[in-house]
Amino acid sequence: MKKIFLPIFIILILFGCSNDKANSITEEIDSKNHSVEIVNVNDQVFEIIPTYSYYLDYISEQQSSDTNKDESFYDTVIAPISNEVYGNKFSLNGNIHFSTPRSISKLNEYINQLNEMHSEIIHILKEGLKDSTDILSGGDYKIYLIPYNPDESSLYMEGVAGFADKGNIVLQLDPYQFTKDSLKSILAHEYHHAVYMEFSDYNTRLHHLLDSVLMEGKADLFTKIIYPNYSVPWIEPLSPDTSEIVWNYIKENKYSYKIEDITNLHFGSGTDGLPQWSNYKMGYQVMESYLSQNPNMSVEDWTFLPAMDIVDGTEYSLK
Repeated sequence: MKKIFLPIFIILILFGCSNDKANSITEEIDSKNHSVEIVNVNDQVFEIIPTYSYYLDYISEQQSSDTNKDESFYDTVIAPISNEVYGNKFSLNGNIHFSTPRSISKLNEYINQLNEMHSEIIHILKEGLKDSTDILSGGDYKIYLIPYNPDESSLYMEGVAGFADKGNIVLQLDPYQFTKDSLKSILAHEYHHAVYMEFSDYNTRLHHLLDSVLMEGKADLFTKIIYPNYSVPWIEPLSPDTSEIVWNYIKENKYSYKIEDITNLHFGSGTDGLPQWSNYKMGYQVMESYLSQNPNMSVEDWTFLPAMDIVDGTEYSLK
């Protein structure tokens, strides 16, 4: 690659302009109120917690020093949010939702946009929580809002990703891609996880591969019941031949606790013939099959039904 050298005074001018602009955006965001929003829905209490201030600390540090980005992001974002969610600073280290953003100016732009859309986001979340709690009661949960990493495309995820754990729901938002429908559907999926984790045996025993597959299938079936037009790539049906390959892999490893088996299903494995999101796709297919044979079972009943009992009630065999 050909190297291009600019006169040093031009570099200083360009850097100064960029830095001033970034600082002005940061000050504008800091001046707005993003305190915790308490939402009461169907006798359940939800705390909606923006985490943008942590990201602004990361941006500010990157503007004012040459600190390593990974180290800075861990110290200013990952560790404090992990402390809030898990009570320690280590649990979110390595989480795919918290990869280090390299494009500082674009991250600043994302936060500015999310800041401007904050009232709209809160309104959508309130609607989504009403939709979910109307058909499945749960506990009181915290919902953390984080910006999507601007270095990564969110198009396939329709602008929203998330996870649930320890009574918390974490939602990652791309202000340019998420829609009302995509935000409400991901919220429903993660809400179902939160309820399942709290009121099942999730916290009293290790969950093996089959448990994990059916857990995702349950969350997507729950979302589909609430939003019948819910259509996302990770629940698109597998072909009969691919279904057989995926199901055989699950049968062979059904009691596995190895992270690589979950990873192979989630991200796909050419070696094993597994497409991406095989765990979601197969889990959803099994749950569809079970519900078709048990149409009068309540959402609450099948939510907490053990994975083995569900499989036994379908055409899928573990033998």
